[in-house]
Amino acid sequence: MIKVSFKKQNGSFSYVEVSGHSGFAYEGDDIVCSAVSSVLWCITNSLTNVLNIPLDITEKSGYVSYSIPQLDPEKTEKADLLIESMRLFFKELQLQYCDFIQVMEV
Repeated sequence: MIKVSFKKQNGSFSYVEVSGHSGFAYEGDDIVCSAVSSVLWCITNSLTNVLNIPLDITEKSGYVSYSIPQLDPEKTEKADLLIESMRLFFKELQLQYCDFIQVMEV
């Protein structure tokens, strides 16, 4: 199962963690894993390359995490919008594939 955790501090997202493997299908055919990976990296790349937020990303097989640093109010709002979009996507995916993905706020 893929576990996705979001943490907020002072009302804004401060941490994202994605771990595990869905087990929906074999590697290369796993649509749940593909969906999670695609959206995770789309949002992460938007944070780093569009908003120029320096993220200290930890990545290894079946695991990605990063903390969102203190930002000015404008960047915080934009980062929260992107991360909330990702969270909502994962929550919707969880409704369809509840045996394969779990989304939490910690």
